[in-house]
Amino acid sequence: MLKGQGPAALYPRLFKAYVEQFNWGYWDNYAELQFIQRSFLFTLYLLTRYGDTWQPHEFYENSFLSAFPMVLDELPHDPFFTPEEEVRNCYTLRTLEHFAVLFGLAKVEPVSAKRFCREYRVKRLPLLRDAAQFRLLL
Repeated sequence: MLKGQGPAALYPRLFKAYVEQFNWGYWDNYAELQFIQRSFLFTLYLLTRYGDTWQPHEFYENSFLSAFPMVLDELPHDPFFTPEEEVRNCYTLRTLEHFAVLFGLAKVEPVSAKRFCREYRVKRLPLLRDAAQFRLLL
């Protein structure tokens, strides 16, 4: 494939395999929360619509939880984290840091140089326009 079509031919296949077949939870210790992976298009839509300027990662977490509050019901009781805290952390890690950054769709930067900073800012990258396009059909 590389010889015949070049490296650009691999991207769509890797992208499709990552969103359809790879278990995003494999890289972390969060609960399964498969819905986060299944809603990847929602995140791409948010990045397309609002990602032209830096947004705090909480913007994307808030939008996700506002659109899909039922994901909180997927979590078993945890004595250390509320369901909302766990979903927020898992969403940011899996969707923004691992998925969007891995595929060159967004840039995620810590807002501080402190070692354990968990505050990020997010901005889409130009490749997102080529990877996903959304149109309103009336």
